[in-house]
Amino acid sequence: MWNQIKANMLDIPVKVLDDAETTVAGAALFGWYGVGEFNSPEEARAQIHYQYRYFYPQTEPEFIEEV
Repeated sequence: MWNQIKANMLDIPVKVLDDAETTVAGAALFGWYGVGEFNSPEEARAQIHYQYRYFYPQTEPEFIEEV
């Protein structure tokens, strides 16, 4: 709901990761880099394919119906 409110207030689409464990994923990426599995954090990041979720601005009546 918070991301929808941001999209409505800013009147722009909001793009967020559709994953609740982004902190864990980031730690794993740096861990792989730290033990030499990858040559750089960027190389480790390239191995992960994230899914995104988009929130588009809505008018108030539409938003109230969903809530």
